[in-house]
Amino acid sequence: PPDAELLGHAFKQKQFRRSRPCNLCHQPVKNIGSSCRVCKYTCHRTCEPKVWRACRHSNPSTFKVSLIKITLNSLS
Repeated sequence: PPDAELLGHAFKQKQFRRSRPCNLCHQPVKNIGSSCRVCKYTCHRTCEPKVWRACRHSNPSTFKVSLIKITLNSLS
């Protein structure tokens, strides 16, 4: 989702052997979920669009540029 790019997360679909808590809703993620390739943030596929926290390893200048681009695109 575009929000993931804005926040610097690089989500990929991942199959989990054991359930893990979703970092957003705290419910168990069983079998298939989303995981950030950079910071390992884990969530349900349905929770992924709601993630608001920035990737802890994201580059602040990249985040700022992405935010400006999205803001300008929304004004056009």
